[in-house]
Amino acid sequence: MLTHKAAVFPRMLERLWVLCGVCCLEGSPLWWTCVHRIHHQHSDHSADPHSPHESFFWGHMQWIFIADPRQHSLATYAKYIPDLVNDPFLRWLHKRHTWALVYLAHAVALAAIGFGVGWLVTNTPAAAVQLGTQFFVWSVLVRTVYVWHITWLVNSAGHRWGYRNYDTADRSRNNVIVALLTNGEGWHNNHHAAPRVCSQGHRWWEIDLTYTAVRALELMGLAWDVVPVASVRQSATRRPEHQVVNEATRSCPN
Repeated sequence: MLTHKAAVFPRMLERLWVLCGVCCLEGSPLWWTCVHRIHHQHSDHSADPHSPHESFFWGHMQWIFIADPRQHSLATYAKYIPDLVNDPFLRWLHKRHTWALVYLAHAVALAAIGFGVGWLVTNTPAAAVQLGTQFFVWSVLVRTVYVWHITWLVNSAGHRWGYRNYDTADRSRNNVIVALLTNGEGWHNNHHAAPRVCSQGHRWWEIDLTYTAVRALELMGLAWDVVPVASVRQSATRRPEHQVVNEATRSCPN
């Protein structure tokens, strides 16, 4: 939605999806979009922020802990996300790490729900605390760490193991296990071949539940300009590296 403009949603739904992403504790949407566009422009080359060409661990998570001045440079943001940097909602989330406060607020809200349900079900403080704690651990802590690792697997395993439908200029692979864990994002070679295509599953058996959800919203009039798989025919050949970024940042509804 933000990086590739593969689909457009009503403003309120767009902001809801952004907030859901923020509640995964993976950084500011502006930062994430910028890094992802850099990745596409320099995929599996030296300027790629998280290619596993160094090592699996580097591509999986080590890159996050190594300072990269590009990722926090105003000049970099102006180059890679000129279509997003002036969005007031995204700027608000980015400024002073507001996105982290949103995550904290959602964690507190889920904990409160857990303790509330525990109290209603058990009517005893000790049992309510136990049930509420279990709800917090599974709905916040375990879920967050799980989403971290399946996201990182797209960067690491998705560039090392699997098969290729397209002869792209990078090492992207379609990884069945990652696709199952991420509701379709593991068809990563397909994605690199045609970044703007909404569906990452290009063969009939490459299931992409995220795309299924977008199609359902489209049928209800809550999504439009959904880029079809048919456009892969124009996108899947080797292209100059700058073209991916040009496609992603071209003028369109924000």
